[in-house]
Parts: sequence; structure tokens; C-alpha cells
Amino acid sequence: MAGKKKLGMGLDLLLSSVQSSVNQPGGIVDWNRIQSVFDQARREDEAGNVFEAYYLYRLASDLVREKGPAITPEAKSLASQSLNNAAVILYEHGYTAQARRLLEKAVQVCPDNLTARDNLNSLLQGG
Repeated sequence: MAGKKKLGMGLDLLLSSVQSSVNQPGGIVDWNRIQSVFDQARREDEAGNVFEAYYLYRLASDLVREKGPAITPEAKSLASQSLNNAAVILYEHGYTAQARRLLEKAVQVCPDNLTARDNLNSLLQGG
């Protein structure tokens, strides 16, 4: 039983982590790196490696955030997609409140993300 509790605590730490493990010198993050992380997240997601995918989606959104004021509309869109996809993983594993927060953030980052809007509305309506 003790082992299960430790595993659960580890999962909670992963889900609550918002710190990026990759920092670039001088605060400049390479767009190709962000796109690569997002693409790897989608591959992991499609392969069924949802926890690796979750981590990479969050990493992609964190890397965009690290760009600060230099965030382009394309970067905002990618960050919003990443947050939406991470939220779907959370929702599918019973983390509804956390999924809602990520969807709200996805819509805030990019109000044009209709998928995130639809997912948020569905979640708020109990669906």
C-alpha cells in the first residue's frame, strides 16, 4: 500500500509542475525547439504514452511562455493547443479541476482556439 501512495504523490507532482526543465541562455528560446517538443508530444500521445505526452505538452507551453514579450501569434496558438491537449489527458484520467484550469488558460492565451473553447464549454456543462 505504501508504494501506491508514493506513486500517487509522484503523479501529483508531475501534474502540478509548471517549471520547464529546459532553459536557454539569455532567455531566448528557439522556435524550432518548441515546435519539436510539440511534435514529439503528439507522437507520444498518438502512441498511447499519455504521461510523456502530458509532460511534453506542458513543456512546449512553458517554452512559449519563456519567450516573454516576443510571443508571436503562432507561438500563442501552439501554446494554446499544447494546453488543450494536456487538459484532455488530465480530463481522461479524472483530473477535471486541473483540466478546467488548463482549458481556461488555453482560451486566455489564444481566444481563437475553438477546440479549447468547445472543450471548456463541454466540461463546464458536465459533458
